[in-house]
Amino acid sequence: MISRIFFYLFLFVLLAHSSFSQDVHFSQFYMQPLSLNPASTGDHVGDMRFGIIQRRQWRQLGMPIVTNGLSVEKKVRIYPNFLGIGLQVINDKISDINLVTNKVHLSVNYMLKRKSSTVHFGIQGGYVNRNVDYSGATFPSQYNINTGNFDTNLSNGELVLDERRGYVDFNAGLLWIKSLGRKFQYRLGAGVFHINTPNEAFSDLTSELPVRYNFHFTAVWEIDQFWSLMPKTQVLHTAGASNHVSVLQVRKMLNPVSALYAGPGLRGYISQNDALIMTVGFELGNLEFGFSYDWNMSTLSENAGGKTTLEFAAILRTPPKRYSRPIPSKKKLECPVDQRW
Repeated sequence: MISRIFFYLFLFVLLAHSSFSQDVHFSQFYMQPLSLNPASTGDHVGDMRFGIIQRRQWRQLGMPIVTNGLSVEKKVRIYPNFLGIGLQVINDKISDINLVTNKVHLSVNYMLKRKSSTVHFGIQGGYVNRNVDYSGATFPSQYNINTGNFDTNLSNGELVLDERRGYVDFNAGLLWIKSLGRKFQYRLGAGVFHINTPNEAFSDLTSELPVRYNFHFTAVWEIDQFWSLMPKTQVLHTAGASNHVSVLQVRKMLNPVSALYAGPGLRGYISQNDALIMTVGFELGNLEFGFSYDWNMSTLSENAGGKTTLEFAAILRTPPKRYSRPIPSKKKLECPVDQRW
C-alpha cells in the first residue's frame, strides 16, 4: 500500500512541474491506424472501416490506467486514386489521480497509386482536453511524520494548478506500400506528431509537448494458401529517447472467409526490453478481433515489474463501393496480397 501511494505521488510531482504527459502506445498498434500514422487513414479493403480498442494497464494497482479508442474511416475515389478521411477519439484515464485526457483528431490522407506500389500523404489535426481533480490528491509536503499519514489540511507546497488544459495538436505522415509479386507485401511509414509543440502544463509554467517521430513496418508473406507470416514493428522517438513494439505473428486460413493469427512480441527501449507481449487475433469476413497480454519485465522499478496489461480491439470493414466510372483497360492494376496489416 505504501509503495503504491508513493508511486502515485511521483506521478503527481511530474504532473505539477513537467505536466506528466505520455502519448498512448498500444501493443496492437496495427489495430489503431489513425494513431499510428495519419497516412494510414483509409488504408483498408472496403468502403468504410470502424475500429475500437481498450487498454487496461497495470491492473494490479487496483485502479488501472484505462485507455479507450474509437475510429471511423471513409475511402473516397478521386479517379484514379483515393482519398481517406478519418475521425479518431481517444479517452485516457488514470483513476487514482483523477487525470482524464480526451483527444479528437480528424485525418485526411491522399493515396497515390504507382503500378505495384502506393504512396500516401496524410495530415491530422485535432483538439486535446486534459482534466485533473485535486480533491482526492495528496502531495509529499502533506505527509505528517507524527501520524504517519497524509493530512490534506496541510499546505501542498505547490504552485497554483489549473484543473483543465486544452490545446490544438497537429500531426503528419507518409506511407509507402509495395507488393513484391503476389505473395509478399510490406508497408513502411513515418509519422511526425505534435508538430506545433503545444503547451500542456496545468500551471503558469510552460511545458511544451515535444515532437514525436514514429517509424513503422508491417508485412504479409504468404508461405502457401493456408499459412502466412506477419512481422510488425514500430519505433517511437521523442525527447532524445527511443522505444519500440515488435511482434511476429503466424496466420492460418481456416476457410475462404476466416483466419486465426497469433504471435509473441516485445516492448521496450532499443537497448533493453521491458515487456513481453502475446497477441491473438481472429478474422471472420469483414470483422477482425484482436487481443494482447503484456507482462512487464522491467527491473527499473519494483512497482512496475510483474504488472500486466490487457488490450482488446475490433475492426469492421464495410464492402467496397462500386464506382460507375470504368477503369481504362490499358492500365493494369495489381491485386495486393492483403490490406489487413
